Amino acid sequence: MHLITSAVASCLILFSSATLDVVQLRNGKAIRGQIVREERGWIGVATDGGVVWATTESVRSVQRDDADVEDRTETSPSRPARAEEAAGAHAPPVTRTSAQREYDHIRRLLSNEEREKRARATAWIVETWPRWRGVAVVTLLDGPEPARLDIVRLLRQKRLRKSRDLLMTALGDPSAKVRLAALRAVRHREDRTVESKVIEMLRSDPMSEVCHEAIRTLEEIGGRESLPALLSVMRNHTSAGIRQRCRRALRRIIGVDHGDDARAWGDACDDVLFAGKKVRGDE
Repeated sequence: MHLITSAVASCLILFSSATLDVVQLRNGKAIRGQIVREERGWIGVATDGGVVWATTESVRSVQRDDADVEDRTETSPSRPARAEEAAGAHAPPVTRTSAQREYDHIRRLLSNEEREKRARATAWIVETWPRWRGVAVVTLLDGPEPARLDIVRLLRQKRLRKSRDLLMTALGDPSAKVRLAALRAVRHREDRTVESKVIEMLRSDPMSEVCHEAIRTLEEIGGRESLPALLSVMRNHTSAGIRQRCRRALRRIIGVDHGDDARAWGDACDDVLFAGKKVRGDE
């Protein structure tokens, strides 16, 4: 039996208890979840722990439990192999479930150029969250820019839980527009779990707008980890506006204001980093 857990497991579909497929393996074990992908030689099942992939050679039977009777399929281990299977078609006989059709439909809507159709898809993702959370992540990975922006804007809603991996993907998006939207979503959510990524963007993002937005985000969520980066940018950046924004962020985090005195700011940061002074975010 060959089993692997996909490296992009968190990027695919979480399922509801209403849809439970069972992939019975030849070693006696079973994978229970939602079958979300079938490719030549492999079958992917979304479980609570992510998507588990199994080679079809390791599969004894596939049982689909779905609302549509015609979609329910079970392969029997005693059934003789058909000629095309014996010739090398590795996958067990399968049919598309209603869940797969719904998944494909949502993805098509998100890829549409019409905003209204994309809005229908995003509304359904929110309403059924986290069932179609995986559609959101896959869209962030390979969808068109308008669709990626739509998904990122959804993430402003704090009620959409388990969103850190989506935010991290969006913060690293090749589009500056998406990165900016992702930083605003982080601010709205007050999500301090992505502070390190925001610091990285402040240090290295090539777009000044993104750097400016990263500082604004650290002003809201940053703690002691943010101080060295903010202090460095405040001292060395060529833009007076960005230096001023850094001072504002430092003031919010440390709780003191040293104006334009770079040396005093350095001493204040040292008190936090080396002398144990408490700042925002410390327990």
